[in-house]
Amino acid sequence: MIMGLTGDSKGQLLSQLAELVKEISGSPECRNSCKKMHGNLVRRIKLLSPLFEELRDGNEESVMKIEEIKGFELLKSALDSTKELLQSINEGSKLYQALQKDQIAYKFQQMTEAIEAALNEIPYDNLDISEEVQEQIELVHAQFRRAKARPDSPDLQLEHDLAVAQKEKDPDPAVLRRLSDKLQLRTIGDLTKESVAFHELVIASGGDPGRRFEEMTSLLKKLKDYVLTENPEADTSESEKGLMKHRSPVIPDDFRCPISLELMKDPVIVSTGQTYERSCIQKWLDAGHKTCPKTQQTLSHTALTPNYVLKSLIALWCESNGVELPKNQGTCRSRKPGSSASDCDRTAIIALLEKLANGNSEQQRAAAGELRLLAKRNADNRVCIAEAGAIPLLVELLSSTDPRTQEHAVTALLNLSINDNNKGAIVNAGAIPDIVDVLKNGSMEARENAAATLFSLSVIDENKVAIGAAGAIPALIKLLCEGSPRGKKDAATAIFNLSIYQGNKARAVRAGIVPPLMRLLKDAGGGMVDEALAILAILASHQEGKVAIGQADPIPVLLEVIRTGSPRNRENATAILWSLCTGNLEQLKIAKEFGAEEALKDLSESGTDRAKRKAGSILELLQRLEVKEDPPVASSQQPAGLSQNKGKMAALSSLHHVSATLSLLGLAKPSLSATPFRRLPPVTSSSLQFNIKFAPPSPKPKPPPNLKPDAVLDSDSPPDGPFFIPWIVRGEDGNLKLQAHPPASFINALADAKTQKPKKKVDKEVKKKKEVSSVGSAGIEPPAPPPKLSKAARRFYNENFRDPPQRLSKVLAAAGVASRRGSEELIFNGKVTVNGSVCDAPQTRVDPSKDIIYVNGNRLPKKLPPKVYLALNKPKGYICSSGEKEFRSVLDLFEDYLKTWDKINPGSPKPRLFTVGRLDVATTGLIIVTNDGDFAQKLSHPSSNLTKEYIATIDGEVRKRHLIAISEGTEVEGILCIPDSVELLPKQPDLSRPRIRIVVHEGRNHEVRELVKNAGLEIHSLKRVRIGGFRLPADLGLGKHVELKQSDLRAIGWKS
Repeated sequence: MIMGLTGDSKGQLLSQLAELVKEISGSPECRNSCKKMHGNLVRRIKLLSPLFEELRDGNEESVMKIEEIKGFELLKSALDSTKELLQSINEGSKLYQALQKDQIAYKFQQMTEAIEAALNEIPYDNLDISEEVQEQIELVHAQFRRAKARPDSPDLQLEHDLAVAQKEKDPDPAVLRRLSDKLQLRTIGDLTKESVAFHELVIASGGDPGRRFEEMTSLLKKLKDYVLTENPEADTSESEKGLMKHRSPVIPDDFRCPISLELMKDPVIVSTGQTYERSCIQKWLDAGHKTCPKTQQTLSHTALTPNYVLKSLIALWCESNGVELPKNQGTCRSRKPGSSASDCDRTAIIALLEKLANGNSEQQRAAAGELRLLAKRNADNRVCIAEAGAIPLLVELLSSTDPRTQEHAVTALLNLSINDNNKGAIVNAGAIPDIVDVLKNGSMEARENAAATLFSLSVIDENKVAIGAAGAIPALIKLLCEGSPRGKKDAATAIFNLSIYQGNKARAVRAGIVPPLMRLLKDAGGGMVDEALAILAILASHQEGKVAIGQADPIPVLLEVIRTGSPRNRENATAILWSLCTGNLEQLKIAKEFGAEEALKDLSESGTDRAKRKAGSILELLQRLEVKEDPPVASSQQPAGLSQNKGKMAALSSLHHVSATLSLLGLAKPSLSATPFRRLPPVTSSSLQFNIKFAPPSPKPKPPPNLKPDAVLDSDSPPDGPFFIPWIVRGEDGNLKLQAHPPASFINALADAKTQKPKKKVDKEVKKKKEVSSVGSAGIEPPAPPPKLSKAARRFYNENFRDPPQRLSKVLAAAGVASRRGSEELIFNGKVTVNGSVCDAPQTRVDPSKDIIYVNGNRLPKKLPPKVYLALNKPKGYICSSGEKEFRSVLDLFEDYLKTWDKINPGSPKPRLFTVGRLDVATTGLIIVTNDGDFAQKLSHPSSNLTKEYIATIDGEVRKRHLIAISEGTEVEGILCIPDSVELLPKQPDLSRPRIRIVVHEGRNHEVRELVKNAGLEIHSLKRVRIGGFRLPADLGLGKHVELKQSDLRAIGWKS
């Protein structure tokens, strides 16, 4: 039994304890959420230093008893554990510690309890120490006892901020600011260290840190965005900059290649999960090795997957430590499209093609798999692989007997076909028949990828014909019935694209496409309703498709979609229903029986523009059906002669009713009221009939004996009782509707109408005598003069039926001649005449319906066109004016729109369209086209302060100094223009060039291009995507336009 320690053993133990206390006391300041717990523990342990220093310097010959030894050994063990805990806290991930704060607090509490228990075992009275040191140690022991009984209180504010930052997609900047300060993640350097610590955590956990992985990733990204936004110039802290000047950075082991031990430039992952430098591991594999150099495990395949996460971490580490970024990183991502591959990549691709051409089946399968991964990775790899001649070799492998090789080959072709140039190379290599064969006979995954490949190739119109002729449609229909959800969608999209060609519609119908589509349409939970409706809508335009759909009893399910579906589905369902009901009375009756009228009326008010037009057409067909089923009483129940007389009476009564109305308003012409009506021709069967029943007429007084029987019909006396005339008018939405009163435009036209033959002026007295004599000879009382109307009646007419006179400049702007200011300049320059005289006063009041107005020799129409507001996705090569003949104008894109104007807006003159503002010939994107001069003036004026967002694609690399230069602004047309915001957008897999989002509000000529040019960058392409609150629709193709709704106009800032 050991009784004690003497001499060297005692001194060694005390020296170890003193060294531990010294190391813990000298540990760096904690800069994370555990700062308080860390500081309290270090401060208490530091107070133990005098004890061990005095014991170590005391009597070396004294013997330490077993009780003392036990206490000091327990204390040494507790301090060792504490040292490890504090070191892990300082070097670990700050976010992980914040999310795991409860567990970390528990560990601190364990360390406190262990130290307190060890101190409790040390008999201070028996130690050879001074009273001052003994009092200090007893005080420290008391502090540990209190800390053991009363743990540190949690940081409630930090917990709340973490919860908010995790829950909300765009947290409040104040929350992110508090988190950044609390976690000491204020600079890019801090975030870089956090990324490295996070990476080490992933490695230590075997590749999966648990459920906190996604939370940490999301929080780190939000904090990074906040730091870049609030403090973009703070790359590293000042202390770190000072340290970097005096030391060379030590490369982390995880950033070194295990083979060369150098900083990795192009890290790639092998099948065992280990990461190597690409050139080093490629040499290892080329030497014939089949094992992992680090783990010695056999490689399941030789595909090399780039480790983009580690590569970005290496780049951040290099930037924060002042190390030059590695050059020639060996991937196609950093090169411009069209440039040749690097020697390493070119060599690797050629080696793979050699295996495809001459290798055994296993080598071919592995090579095809690697090419599949390379082609999927980025756009430049697709160019490199195609230029190396891989497409013909992959096409040959489509007929391989090995299912896996066949799957790799067709998927590689799918990835290569994303490049438009490669589509033609694939078709020229004769791939379509082989792809169709894979679609018919391959494995399920190969069939699904074959369908996706056919869809990609069918984007080119001539390929649609070849694919349909190769027999692909029946195989696609089979996959649509048997495939997985992803396979069904691939098949459906391919069928839809192929059916755009008219000949393929018949092939699809004859192959039995309609029954499977109807099953998918009825299965709302299958997720294929959208695709089924889209295909049925395109097939319904073909006669065979229309017949096949009609035989499948589709109307109930179509009406259900119209009632409850999404806007696009309701539109497609209405288009199908319109095709079925047009020219088919039976389908129209079925639709009526299932309550189509109510559903269509609702759709005509709340649907898309196309859905409204289709719904209005079907409602018109249903109204005609009602007329045919229930004809008027006069034509079905009355004798022919009586019916004819009643038709005359109805016509005369109708005209008399109009005349009386006009007389009441003081609008009737004297000739209209004094001249008897002529006999009207009998109403023929071809005339439009209405299902209106009239009450039996009241008994008529017998005519005077000197009049013929038919003279009653020639008189202008109205029948007894009120009489209503049905009027069919076209509303503002372009649809026909029925109303009981004449439209205001008709009354205005009658009021302003002139007689065909002007009569000679005669003396009023002579004319009055003639009228009295002619009327008296017929036994009829002379008509009373039109009543004089009160001011209130005239005011009512003017407010409801007449447009008040307006300023001349406003009328010109409303007619689309020019903006308000431009119209005033035309007037001042003498380019406008009113009623034959030159008018030079813009404030002159005119009425376009009465006054004759000429502008530059062209007469202004009496009826002004309605206001039109269109959003155009301008393509490249078009200018926004019509003055230059060498370029096409964007207004040429509206020729089809203006050709159909008279059909959609009968009776309204065509608008004169012009653009609001301009985009140069090389810029694409959003531009507003209208005929409203006030609208154009409002949006174009600098006082509108409308922001405009552009996406600039840049040739070359964009650095932080470029963004700072753009944000500082530049002088354009003698004025300093500063953008509202500048942002470097994240990279996308298929876009090799960087993109910058720039928001401006000045609207100066070439402002964005000057800003980018001033920063030393070159624009590859420029696109405007937003004006005010209106953003260019993502599905609006180049050269296409869409009408702006009221909500869109309000978003732009216009109140019509």
